[in-house]
Amino acid sequence: MANYIATAKETYDFPDYSEQCPLCGGTNCAVRIGFYYRKQIVISFIAYSDVPILRWLCRKKGTQKPKHRTFSLLPSALIPYHSHDLNLIFETVKHIQQQSTTFEQTKSHISDKGIETDIALENNQIHDFLQIFTSAFTKLMAIPELKQRIEQADYFHSSNPIITVISFINSYKSRLLTTANLKPR
Repeated sequence: MANYIATAKETYDFPDYSEQCPLCGGTNCAVRIGFYYRKQIVISFIAYSDVPILRWLCRKKGTQKPKHRTFSLLPSALIPYHSHDLNLIFETVKHIQQQSTTFEQTKSHISDKGIETDIALENNQIHDFLQIFTSAFTKLMAIPELKQRIEQADYFHSSNPIITVISFINSYKSRLLTTANLKPR
């Protein structure tokens, strides 16, 4: 990890990717090319403006030949092409599915969770969130071991894959919290 100074008071550790480029696998391939700024992101129901996102350029020194030449280092809670974090996305989808509410009622619910009113949560974004969960279901079911486990689980809902993914995540989080509380002897 290389240490870069952000301001006079703050420093951040960014990976340098010298051992392996994440796109092509090459050594000493990826180079930092600067930042771009996200106009607004939402993490833990708090909006942040003008967030710098670090970018790298792949010089294609590895054996894999990637389609893209650049990649970015997003905050860990974000997914590409979305400005809302996974907590907000999960909460939004869960509320729609479990409460059978409209998009407007869901936006009001999210607003009550602490998100500021000036943060736009548009209907098309909520629709995109639902698509993320539908896509996740397809990907989970493509893994034979997971497919078998999910189909045998009491939460499997063949007519509503989004409910299945929400339940799968809740089950995973529950197991993770249980194992996190274990103490070694």
